[in-house]
Parts: sequence; structure tokens; C-alpha cells
Amino acid sequence: MTENSETSNSSPQKLTDWEQNWKDDTVGSLFDTIKGVLLSPSSYFEGMGAVQNALPMLVYIYILSFVGSITGVIIQTAYEVMQGKIESLVVIPIVAAVLIFAPLGAMAGSFIGGGLMHLGVIYIGGSKKTYMHTMQVVGYCSATALWGIIPFVGPWIQAVHQIILSVIGLKKIHNISWSSAILSGLIPTFLFCCCFGSVMMFIGGMFAAITQLPQ
Repeated sequence: MTENSETSNSSPQKLTDWEQNWKDDTVGSLFDTIKGVLLSPSSYFEGMGAVQNALPMLVYIYILSFVGSITGVIIQTAYEVMQGKIESLVVIPIVAAVLIFAPLGAMAGSFIGGGLMHLGVIYIGGSKKTYMHTMQVVGYCSATALWGIIPFVGPWIQAVHQIILSVIGLKKIHNISWSSAILSGLIPTFLFCCCFGSVMMFIGGMFAAITQLPQ
């Protein structure tokens, strides 16, 4: 049996700290999972199986997206107010909207991005494993959302770091070559970023138009 033809049932699946203890030790398991993904991605993704339960994954993505958004948004919005670019009265609705919709968008984006990435590992890498194997990579790489704490440049650092971790995760979970993992990670990510970037440019244009309204 070749590495790419292995199924998710061929060997015991390694569960993440978060999957095992997210209810009983939320903070500790969250910290251990983030540390493993960010500091030792190669060994952490090694032997990991498919997502067994989507709920812990969704909670994980939501928490990290919320934490990554809240500090950066507050600092950046405060800067805009100090510069006189937006009125203080609209700060609360803006911050509230971002903190509500950013994590929800991150969850939806993870499943869409995971689908695009999985097409890559199937058609480029020849993997026989499932979409939920790919979701392990996409979901746990959400740890990079913590870069969002840094205003302005944080999202750019996050994007680059997430691609790097995704390539490592795809290589380890799908047992494909490095070249296939890189292509599988970059091409779908590029397509997703183009679509997502167009939407964000539209939203940014609307936001800019609102801030330029006569006071």
C-alpha cells in the first residue's frame, strides 16, 4: 500500500489536545494546541486523522478569530478616531459588527478554503484521503489568527504564516510530496484570496464612503 492510498481507518488517529479536552480544560487545551501548531507544526500534524466532530473545530476557529480581531480592531479604530477620520459615535457599531461577523466569516471561509485546498491535494497531490483530513489542516492553522492582534500589518503576517503552516500540514496529513503540498496550498489559496479580496475591497470602499460623508 502506497502512502497516498492509505485510508483514515488504516491506523489509529492522533487527536489534538483541543479535540480531547476542549470541554474539560478549555484554556489549557487551547494553549497546548496553539503552541503545537505554531511551534512544532511538522510533528503536531504527523499522524493526525480526519475531523471526527465539527463542533470543537468550529469553536476553536471562532475563539481564535474573535481574539485575533478584537485587539486589532479596537486599536485600529481608536487610531482612526484620533486622526479624525471617523466619528466616535460610530465606533461601537463598527467594532460590534466586526467582532460578530469576522469570526463567523472565518468559520465559513475555513470550510470554503478547505474545499479549494482539498481539490488541490486530490488533483495535484493524488491524495485518497477525505475532505475532513484537509479540514484538520485548515482549522488548526487558524491559530495564525492571533497575528490579527497587531494592527495594520497583522493580517498580512497571518496570511503568509497560514500558507506556510498549511503546506506543512498538507504534507504530513495527506502524505504527499513537498512540491505537491506547496502547489496544493498556494493555488487554491490564491483563488480564494482573489475572491475574498474582491469582497473586502467592496466593503472597504463602502466604509471609506461612509467616513467621507459630511459631518
